[in-house]
Amino acid sequence: MTGSIKEQSSIVHFDVSIDFGPTTSPHVYNYAYVPTYNRYYWASDWSFNPETGFWTCSFAVDPYASAKADILATSAYILYDSHNNADLVDDRIPRSRNVTITTEYADFPFTINRNGKVLMTVVNNDGVVIYDMEPNTLTGFLDSVESWISNIFNAVTIDTSSIISIIKSGIDMEVAIFKQLTSAGNVMQNIKSCLWLPLDPAIGTGHQIKVGNYTGSTHYSARIWPIDTDTFNGQTSINIPWQFSDWRNKAEVSSVYLEIPFVGMIAYNADNLVGISVLTIRYTLDILTGDLTFKVLASTNVLGVYKTNIAVEIPIGVVTQGTAGGVTSGAIAGATAGLKATGGNLAGAIAGGIGGMLIGQAKTTNATIVGGLAGKSGLALDMRIRCTVESNHTLVDPHSVSSIVGEPRHQVLSIGSLSGYVQTSGAQVAGAWTDQELDMINSGLDGGIYIE
Repeated sequence: MTGSIKEQSSIVHFDVSIDFGPTTSPHVYNYAYVPTYNRYYWASDWSFNPETGFWTCSFAVDPYASAKADILATSAYILYDSHNNADLVDDRIPRSRNVTITTEYADFPFTINRNGKVLMTVVNNDGVVIYDMEPNTLTGFLDSVESWISNIFNAVTIDTSSIISIIKSGIDMEVAIFKQLTSAGNVMQNIKSCLWLPLDPAIGTGHQIKVGNYTGSTHYSARIWPIDTDTFNGQTSINIPWQFSDWRNKAEVSSVYLEIPFVGMIAYNADNLVGISVLTIRYTLDILTGDLTFKVLASTNVLGVYKTNIAVEIPIGVVTQGTAGGVTSGAIAGATAGLKATGGNLAGAIAGGIGGMLIGQAKTTNATIVGGLAGKSGLALDMRIRCTVESNHTLVDPHSVSSIVGEPRHQVLSIGSLSGYVQTSGAQVAGAWTDQELDMINSGLDGGIYIE
């Protein structure tokens, strides 16, 4: 097909007159190659001139088809293309307000006993001794001490017919009380600490409890530390319940939380867990103090170290001001009253704060957690380790629109190595083209084109 180009026409846009004859409609033609210019053009706006008998249309250059070889030979910074992206966040995809939650659980790494045990550190004729006992053993021991102190007041026989006997008896009573309160035989002064822990009592040979010069009843025996070891060490692991297998597992969409009993809820930046499917949790428990330390790792990367304490202090060794005899017995009586009110259940007394001397005390030193759950309070919650992922889904699956808008690439690549949707940044195609055509090509690439 031949035609004529009007004079002074641009190579980018011009009008063409073609002789189709008056009865032939050329509207079906909308694309053409012009060998003279070595370019492809879009044809539009057909009109017939009855005076000349020619059809006229407008030709507009198709710069992408014309310069295809030069475009494909260009290397450019690729923002988006139609590949399957797993790592780079696509902030063009809108997020849904709906949140989905997935959870994984792991057993707590050592056995928790809700009735617990008592560790009492004392001074006696053998030196410093640590007794490990059941709570009801402490109850019985305190009862026996209370009875022993009461018997001091009944130890002297008074002859009321003799003034000298009355004076001597009073002196003997005061001496006995004074010795109890000031000598090595003072029970309460020689109890240096008393802790309740939610652990199984130690297994071993029982011994009579000795405090100062006082030896308790054979009915109440306890194990003496050291027994085997004073620490528990080990590790456990928990899966991260990711909801996706791509960039939606990152912080822009997902949040990761780890809940550890006695510690609380810890939030982690999901970006720090890319490629991690399992968290390792190492722990060390000091049985004698209740100090419990957790170290959380993602592979070999330490995410955090968290310290808490699972013990509850029982201040039965504290002596307050008051009268001789009545002070010590009152302190013990207050403690035993708290135990008796709960049927001898020390754990119950601690939990409820019942009784004069039984005061629960929770401690935590970790400032990186959401909330500390040390001591008895932690037992009220689920005693499993829990990992939770909360995700705001995207309105569409990013991969479902990859062929339309591409997915993030952010690499310098040869455009010729790509297909489908391609969008560049700062494209600079070179070739024998007009500035106007190069501007059209480069701006088109930066705006996004399709390569077949």
